[in-house]
Amino acid sequence: MTRHTLRTADGEGFIRAFTDEWKDIEQMYEVKLHLSIEPTGRKGILLHRLTAWLCVGGSRDFPQASVRVEYPSSQVQSYEAFLYSLGVKLERVLEMQKAYPEGRS
Repeated sequence: MTRHTLRTADGEGFIRAFTDEWKDIEQMYEVKLHLSIEPTGRKGILLHRLTAWLCVGGSRDFPQASVRVEYPSSQVQSYEAFLYSLGVKLERVLEMQKAYPEGRS
């Protein structure tokens, strides 16, 4: 959760909030995050994948959760705000996994 009041044009604030969110997720859920960015088949569109890896020990890591989002999209937002929202989406997935370990029915 962001510790500062953010305005739409506050690029540095969103980057700070994104890095705070990153560290909070790693500590709260005991995972390591990995962000990958790759081009899609469409010009000017990038696919962002933020993955939470559960560290079991040694080199045995397992993906706990992952979100994939393309940028730019129909949502009008700055790139910095997009990165922050990516972290928030992943935290929601991890939160639901923790609340419903057997899944929802």
